[in-house]
Amino acid sequence: MIWAANAGRLETVHYLVKQRGVDMNVRGYLGTTAAGRAARCGQVNVLLVLQGAVCYLCNDMRQFPLHFAACKQHLECTQVLLEHSANPYVLDRKGRTPSMDTANDEIRTLIESYMQ
Repeated sequence: MIWAANAGRLETVHYLVKQRGVDMNVRGYLGTTAAGRAARCGQVNVLLVLQGAVCYLCNDMRQFPLHFAACKQHLECTQVLLEHSANPYVLDRKGRTPSMDTANDEIRTLIESYMQ
């Protein structure tokens, strides 16, 4: 599941979730979930299939899917995560929110709009 999400294998992710009932929140290397890997790699279509995935599960380094999407400057992934209840206030291990963890002003403004 995690590999398929990382690689953007939409059909595989869909099959695993819808046909096989694979747990979307299973953790892989360093505690990363499929949603975390999809967000990190900009796989917005995979995130849409994973709508039921828990956006508030962080990896072992306290990085949340929203941190990955913001840091890697994936605007569409950031938008999808926020629309599906990702918490814009979460802190990583360094005490940074996702809006503090991006160099993209548009992403920062988007995240901060959910903080009001």
